[in-house]
Amino acid sequence: MEKTSRVYSIPLRKEFRKVPRYKRAKKAVFAVKTFLAKHMKSDIAQVKIGKFLNLKLWENGIKNPPAKVAIHVEKEEDGVIKAELFGRKFDDSVIKVVKAKSENKNDITNKFKELVTKSQSDTSKPFSKEKMKETAETDKVSKEKKDEKAGKTESKKNVSKKTDEKKGTKSVKKVDKKPVSVKNKNSEKKADNKKNTSKTSSKKAAKKEKSVSNKDIKK
Repeated sequence: MEKTSRVYSIPLRKEFRKVPRYKRAKKAVFAVKTFLAKHMKSDIAQVKIGKFLNLKLWENGIKNPPAKVAIHVEKEEDGVIKAELFGRKFDDSVIKVVKAKSENKNDITNKFKELVTKSQSDTSKPFSKEKMKETAETDKVSKEKKDEKAGKTESKKNVSKKTDEKKGTKSVKKVDKKPVSVKNKNSEKKADNKKNTSKTSSKKAAKKEKSVSNKDIKK
């Protein structure tokens, strides 16, 4: 495969108007990639958009991409397509950064797969006698700890119940004393008032009798 270079002016309005406003710039990027993949006869994954072309597409935000773009395209021997804004040079450092990120992702996925396979192999192997003993001992210790905690919680609950019962009896006694004393005082006051009224009434009756007797004597 020989290197080929071409210049295209790609219309974008017809493509990004198929999509709502808040997705227009993304649709324009996708339209550029599909156009280049079709005319340069390669896959969309091999199309690399340059820095200045990307800035041009996102210049006015996601809702207002340009209606058309002039692009300079180069196809390398590997089949990689480099697209950049007309009059600008393509920066190869962008491809290096993308490759490094993809390699890091692949390394992480491979490590994760290795860990998964190791764990599955460990679980599939039968346990030895020593491991069985260790697991049984750990289970016993954990059960003992749980029983101790349960006993402590039950003892605390019993103590709290006893204290609540004592407080309840004390409060009942206090409540019983107060109304009894008030009733007694009120009853005593009423009895004293009755006695006083009876005394005053008897005195008034005696005075009236005396006055009546004196009037009779004068007559």
